This record gives sequence, C-alpha cells and structure tokens, in this order.
Amino acid sequence: MHQPIRMFLSLIFVGLLSCQSSTPSNSNESPNDPVAIQAEAASPAKKSVEQGWLPEEYWDETTRNAIKKQIMPYLHRLAPGATHENKFDEQYAEFYRTAGDTYRWRYIKPDEKGGWHWMIDRPAASFDQSRTAIAGHLTFRKKDFFIESYEEAFWMFKMPEEELQVKSLYLFNLYTRGEALEPFYRMNRGTDYIEFPDNQVYYNKKTRKWEPIAQ
Repeated sequence: MHQPIRMFLSLIFVGLLSCQSSTPSNSNESPNDPVAIQAEAASPAKKSVEQGWLPEEYWDETTRNAIKKQIMPYLHRLAPGATHENKFDEQYAEFYRTAGDTYRWRYIKPDEKGGWHWMIDRPAASFDQSRTAIAGHLTFRKKDFFIESYEEAFWMFKMPEEELQVKSLYLFNLYTRGEALEPFYRMNRGTDYIEFPDNQVYYNKKTRKWEPIAQ
C-alpha cells in the first residue's frame, strides 16, 4: 500500500481510539462504528498504534514461517484427500506450504502471560482483490516453535484492502483489550465486519475447528 494511504488510515485509527473514550456518539450513529466517527482523526504527531503491532517487531522471519507452517492446516481448507485426523501428515505438507505463501501476517501483540494475539490475512475466494482477515491467540515453545495452545477468535468478511486496513486494526484492538465483539457479528452488522462466530457457529478449542451450535 502506498505510504500516504497507510499513514492516512493509521491516523483514522488513532482518532477512533480517542473518540471511543472521549467523544459522545450521535444518537443516529453506532459508537463502535469506525466509518461513522473516522472524521475525528488525531494529530499527525501521534504515533500509530498499528506500528507497535508489526509482526517483524516481535517475531523474526524464522519464527513467523515456523508458526505459519503449523497453523496452515487449521486455517486453510482440507488438502485433497485429507481428513481432519491426518491433515498434518507429511504427504499434505507441500499443499499447505503453497497455500501459506498467500497468507500474510498482519498484526502480532503479546499478552501478559507469555501468549500472543495474532491476525493474519489471505486472498478471498473472489475475482477481485478482496482479502479476509482471521484473528486468534496462541502460545509456543521458544526453543523449537512448537505450538502449545491455539485458537481462532473471529474471521472477517472479505473486503478491499483499504477497507480491511481500517476495520481489521479496529477489531484487533478491541479483541486484544478484551472488549465485546458481539456488536460486530453478522446478526448485528450484516456483512460489514465479522463473518463468524455468529449465532450458528462457534470455535471449539478442543478440536480447533469451527462447528455448528447445537440447537
């Protein structure tokens, strides 16, 4: 993305943080809608929050690649002929390695217990240049990068890069601060923000899969 556009989007986000804590919302606008309050951009002198979450600030290339290799069978569709029970077998490694080349680490943020919040994006299944982002949390052993815990928090709807830049950063900030994401679910905001979880699908931490909610 061109630097002026990236800077503009960063300013918008910093403005959102200021508005969320100090600016009363218009009765006709959602107080959690970055589109509705993006006019309240902050001073250019303020450092972008986004810059503090750049993946390379925390993980070197070896770490980023090692973690991505392990999570691709969770994030990507099943390889042809694979099942959820054998998708980590070596025979499918090349399929997931190739798929991983299209995924980009977007944000990384450490928590207070040694774990990591993360966001990654990938091309959407469409004819345009849309992308979608996925956020979650994991822990791993530093000596060999082995993932000890892994979960996905939410998947976003596909959207153009410029729109994803603003909305993904906004949602990632809410997520890492432990704030409610339900207002951005499909049943509340349509196809603007979070595709799932919703009132029909949840993430099962034990199986590490998205599964239907029992009715």
